[in-house]
Amino acid sequence: MFSLRFARRIVVTDHAAKRMAARHVSEAELLAVIDTGETRHAGGLTMRTTYYDKDDILVIRLSDKPIVREVSQDWNTHVSYAEDGTAVEIVVLDARASGAMPMEVNHASAA
Repeated sequence: MFSLRFARRIVVTDHAAKRMAARHVSEAELLAVIDTGETRHAGGLTMRTTYYDKDDILVIRLSDKPIVREVSQDWNTHVSYAEDGTAVEIVVLDARASGAMPMEVNHASAA
């Protein structure tokens, strides 16, 4: 991958590739963001949990607010925050290997 804007080769690390997979970002989309400087935020999402079995990534989306900051709690766990400081997303890499998956699922009815 090569950036025309910066006239440099872009190297995607393994960690970045996992983050891109968790967010369904292609290399073409990444290059477009790098070369144009524009970012796009997903809208309409509220409280969604997705597990990507192939990549062993668990994503817990808590809000549809745009992410402005991401903090790595450790190598496997990353928390993303909105402008107002609220947590927007939690990503767990190697979720099954770290014991975060499978999660217990309880189905119940309201009384």
